[in-house]
Amino acid sequence: MTVNPPNTMTETAVQAEHRFTEAQIHRALVEVAACSGNTHMAQRHLEEDDEPLKINQATLWRWTRRSKVDAYERIRAEALPVITAEAAEQHMSLARKQAGIAAEAAERIKERLPAMDDRDLINAMGKADIGSGIHTEKAQLLSGQPTHRVERDASEVLRELQAAGFKGQLPQQGQEPPKHVDVEAEVVEG
Repeated sequence: MTVNPPNTMTETAVQAEHRFTEAQIHRALVEVAACSGNTHMAQRHLEEDDEPLKINQATLWRWTRRSKVDAYERIRAEALPVITAEAAEQHMSLARKQAGIAAEAAERIKERLPAMDDRDLINAMGKADIGSGIHTEKAQLLSGQPTHRVERDASEVLRELQAAGFKGQLPQQGQEPPKHVDVEAEVVEG
C-alpha cells in the first residue's frame, strides 16, 4: 500500500485541477465564499444553478484549503462585505414586514377589544414584535451598528482608572465629576 505525503495531490486530484477552466474555478470559489466556506452547500448551489456546474465537495474543499487558498482568501475578502450587506438588508426587510404584521394585529385587537376572546391576535402581535426585534438587531449587527448601549458614570470610570494606576484626582463627596479629564499618555513598550 502506497501512502501519499500529506501535501501532495493524488492523480485524480490533479485531473480535477485540469478538468475545469479558470472561470469555472473562480465561479466555484465565489460560491464557497458566499456559503461561508460550506463546501457541501456550495456544491448544491452550483449544481442547482441556471448554468449547472458539477464539482464534487471534496474538490471544492481541496481548492479552498490547499491548492487555491490564496485565490479563495482574496475572493472571500472581497465578497464578505457584499454578502454581509445583503444579509443585513434581508434582515431589515424581514423586520419591516414583521413590524407591519404587529401593527395590523394591534389594529385588529383594538377593534375587537370590547369583546376580546381571540387570544390568537395577541399571540400573533407578540410573536411579530419579537421577530421584528430579532431581525432589527441582526440587521444592526451585520451593518456594523451597535446592538446595545453601555452608560457609565464618570466617577466610576475614574475609580477604575485609579485602580489601574491612574494618578488623577477623584471628585470629593458632593462634587460634580469633571466633564473631561486632561491626561498625558506615555507609550510603554512591552
